Amino acid sequence: MSLYDPVTPARLEQFLTRLGREYREQGSVYLVGGTGLLYQQLKGLTKDVDLTTRVLPASQDRFGEVVRRLGRELNMAIEVVSPADFIPLPRGAEERHRYLGRQGSLDLYAFDPVSTALAKIARGRAGDYADVRALVEAGQITGAQLTAALEEILPRVAAGEALKITPDAFRTHMTEFLESLPAPEHALDAVPHNVAGTHPPSPDLGDALATEFRRRADDVRAARPRTPLDQVDAAALRDVALAHSEATAHALRETLLDGSVALDAGIIADADRYADATVARALLDPEVRQARGAHQRDQGGGHGR
Repeated sequence: MSLYDPVTPARLEQFLTRLGREYREQGSVYLVGGTGLLYQQLKGLTKDVDLTTRVLPASQDRFGEVVRRLGRELNMAIEVVSPADFIPLPRGAEERHRYLGRQGSLDLYAFDPVSTALAKIARGRAGDYADVRALVEAGQITGAQLTAALEEILPRVAAGEALKITPDAFRTHMTEFLESLPAPEHALDAVPHNVAGTHPPSPDLGDALATEFRRRADDVRAARPRTPLDQVDAAALRDVALAHSEATAHALRETLLDGSVALDAGIIADADRYADATVARALLDPEVRQARGAHQRDQGGGHGR
């Protein structure tokens, strides 16, 4: 049993208000993990406050003294920690911090949701998966976005920059998380109706779209071998992302495994645009990953993710 009282939204607000009042120098505070979710009302309770800061070097001792004193007075566990302590951060983390407001001279942010999600997925716990689902449901991240970020950092994970996680275990946890996401039953309603002159198809068109995807892929292979899929066949890719169809996803997988059409980062970007977890799962398929590696070796390190 913890010696500290649990942290509720009201208690977190009390801590941050006093921190802004009693630490009077300029700086930034980044709420990390469940603390950021708690402040944004995406969860109701945490056992501690996790944060990281950016203050002047000469002020770090003073900031630490204020935090420790408030922890004692409020009977609150407070830890200075960052996702970067556990995993390499993906590109763009600095730009994705979410501004929450200001307390005194301190700017408050929720730490980059992509990095937050990856750090939680690396732990592989049911409670952490629930936190990441809350971020997905809030529209802050998508399954495809997480897949792209994971693929980006895996070489650094393999090089030992992650704490207590291997690339294979990380992929396994990601797959477990993606499979825990609910089916996007009404996701098509939110998709614009004027993308590239098309209209969102209904899910029952999946078989027809799969056939069309194969036909277009055959045209690409005959005309321009190893041309990046996102440049040649963007309309078919949109069909995959819009249809939410197992048949279409299967066609995508077959095309990626064929090897005549190289996979480019754009396929992940388009999937991310439509928040399609089915496409993200296809990209994590072990055979697809192996084929992608072979494509890159054949091209001398050409087209990437």
